[in-house]
Amino acid sequence: MTRPTPRAPSPFRMAAARPAAEPVEERAAPGPVPLLPQVLRPLSVPTPQGLRLAHVAPGIGAAGLRVLAFHGGGGDARRFAARARLHEALQGHAGSVVYPQAEGHWADGRPGIEPGWQADLALVQALAEGAPAPLCLAGASNGGMFALRLACELGVPPAAVVAVSVAMPADLALRAPVGPPVPLMLVQWTEDPLLPAAGGHVAPRGGVGLGQRGRVLGAEETVAFWRARNCCAGPPRHRQARISGQRAEIHAWTGGAGGADLWRVILQGSGHGWPSRAPGAGLAGSLEQMAARFLIWFSQKDRPGSAGLEGVSQDVI
Repeated sequence: MTRPTPRAPSPFRMAAARPAAEPVEERAAPGPVPLLPQVLRPLSVPTPQGLRLAHVAPGIGAAGLRVLAFHGGGGDARRFAARARLHEALQGHAGSVVYPQAEGHWADGRPGIEPGWQADLALVQALAEGAPAPLCLAGASNGGMFALRLACELGVPPAAVVAVSVAMPADLALRAPVGPPVPLMLVQWTEDPLLPAAGGHVAPRGGVGLGQRGRVLGAEETVAFWRARNCCAGPPRHRQARISGQRAEIHAWTGGAGGADLWRVILQGSGHGWPSRAPGAGLAGSLEQMAARFLIWFSQKDRPGSAGLEGVSQDVI
């Protein structure tokens, strides 16, 4: 009888009940948030459900790449832009980076926030309409899980997705339609105070009790879901890194025939959300630089080779 291969111990564990190292919500800031080298331009977006708001960093490059970047639940698009600074990292490579504003939470597939799905989908479709391909998505927390849902359910899948501090909503995993694979970078903290490492109910916050914020897959189950969906087989390539000041590990699987690459970035420590740079730190070695390179690389139809691990992560070793 063949003995099963023992599994390596998971580095993930539920964080103790203490404040997160990274804020969960990006609350509204008074007045415009300056984002060098330009200030975000507000955009009113007509949808069948009414006007919605987004903030655009226009004219940052001649290329046609368009990126939609989604803030966390209860957050503010401008503050998320000031934190993630994807528009800065994508200078010269994207026609625009758009930071849409949620009406509370994005409908990421958890039952409690499902009523907002049609309105959120209409906003995304309006922002993507007429945009030159390729369209890429990024997001953190609830915004990252919303990006995962869009990767599963958009009629035309995005060219690439970066999802930070996320787990796959359990209900979405059960009902996600079979569709084309999507190049994906999953970024997970080893100690997340909101997302249970082994799966289960999202931790209570802001007066919303346990069981009311929906269930998610565990960290390993989330990776397994996307490995299967992206047809990734075999062991990943691996490297140690330091990203936005955090010790990290990068695992990169190559999609098989008809598949797509899956990258898993594990940030060591307690946190939830997009990790911030140290005051005065530049782009080099930041998560936003690596995320931007990932989106650029996988949006190229004629890119050489498969997973550009060395090129994309060259500044985070």
